[in-house]
Amino acid sequence: MSLDLTEFARACAVSPTRTADPAHARDLLDRDGAAILTDLGTDRETAAGLAAAVLGDRFVAAGIPIEVTDAGGKDPRRHADLARRMLPLHTDGFAYGAHAPDVFFLLCATPSDGDGLSFLVDQEALLTQLERSPRGAELATFARTHVVDQSEPGGHPTLGPLALPLPSGRRAVRRSIDVRPADDDPDPAYTSRMLTLWGGLLDAIGGLAPRFAVGAGEALAIDNTRIAHGRDAYTTPDRLLWRAWAWTDQAGGVPEGELWSDTRMVLIAA
Repeated sequence: MSLDLTEFARACAVSPTRTADPAHARDLLDRDGAAILTDLGTDRETAAGLAAAVLGDRFVAAGIPIEVTDAGGKDPRRHADLARRMLPLHTDGFAYGAHAPDVFFLLCATPSDGDGLSFLVDQEALLTQLERSPRGAELATFARTHVVDQSEPGGHPTLGPLALPLPSGRRAVRRSIDVRPADDDPDPAYTSRMLTLWGGLLDAIGGLAPRFAVGAGEALAIDNTRIAHGRDAYTTPDRLLWRAWAWTDQAGGVPEGELWSDTRMVLIAA
């Protein structure tokens, strides 16, 4: 499959707008899938209050904020060396299965100096672009209809297309390192090839996406049903962000029990 990656990146990459107004940030989330909220504190309490402040009457629940540090927070697959490598495009919350958070926030407490820049890609926009391309239509149809196994090891089982239908009528377009053919897939080789194409296309567009920094006292708000996020490698050892997952009335559902904003804590709680 040969596509004009520059054109796709232009149509699908997201450069979030800054605002100090939580209500405006909510409007930007609706329009662009992301926003940067400014003039904030840098502590856990600030992170914990972001979802209710921005989401307003759509807010249903929020996970306990978790530090994201050089070692990658508490995710067991991340380690200290991760900072020196690019973190590819992904979406959050797979341990919660179909009840993954539909919005999340990254509050910057200590930024890295001149590196560790972020980048975003609107996956729903990417599917739309593929549908308009004769060479991309098959991949778009696959992403919207073909059932795959998106379960995170040890997490809640999730079977469904990459663009997972939600009870609200929306779809959550997921990007996980664990996605694979379902056990009963009639043609797992085809499915694996299409998953490789989808992941490769996202990574190629991510490589072309514009980079941006999030400074101390700023929070990146992301629609986790549309936007895949990544970041470049960084060098500052004390870089610190707070991650806060949130659920609105448009989510696939709210998980039972205590809510966390980190995969490992979800698996421990299970």
